[in-house]
Amino acid sequence: MPKTPKKEEKKAPKKVVKKGAAKTVKKAVTKTIKKAVAKPVKKVATKSPKKIAKPVVKKVNSVAKEAKLPILKIKDKAIKDLVESIVGGMQNIKGKDIVVLDLTELPNAVTDYFIIATGDSSTQVEGMASSVVRKTRTELKEKPWHEEGVGNSEWILLDYVNVVVHIFYRETREFYNLEDLWADAKRTEFANLS
Repeated sequence: MPKTPKKEEKKAPKKVVKKGAAKTVKKAVTKTIKKAVAKPVKKVATKSPKKIAKPVVKKVNSVAKEAKLPILKIKDKAIKDLVESIVGGMQNIKGKDIVVLDLTELPNAVTDYFIIATGDSSTQVEGMASSVVRKTRTELKEKPWHEEGVGNSEWILLDYVNVVVHIFYRETREFYNLEDLWADAKRTEFANLS
């Protein structure tokens, strides 16, 4: 039987690379890595743990000051956790101008804390309320005792008995101006997250 010629396999064309280009790139990358990583690692390895911790703590404190993160001075841990969870739920949906009013020292106050926030649209107001309810339910197994205003989404009130949440549409918040009505209360403001 006669032999049939084999089909030639198609080979991919070879990439043309200038000689020495790969070595130059490798040297540059190695040099950058050594500068960025190797030297700080050597310095850290020679220091004691106490000397390492101080700069880290200073850095964390400076970042907190720059972000203007308020410190809530609430003695009751359960209420403090509830307030932090509510504020976190608002911040998840980018709530604006979040304020916590401490009414504990005011006579005839209806609750211990008011939390007030603003949304830019009725959709955002409703989303913030849903986020707060979801976050408090999953984290703390808490749900609001009473809800109002969910239908029109201009002012939603969530009543957690010791903490009452007011989520406003911008114009509605300016009209009712709850902060001025409770001007004697201690006020804690949260920076807007962008």
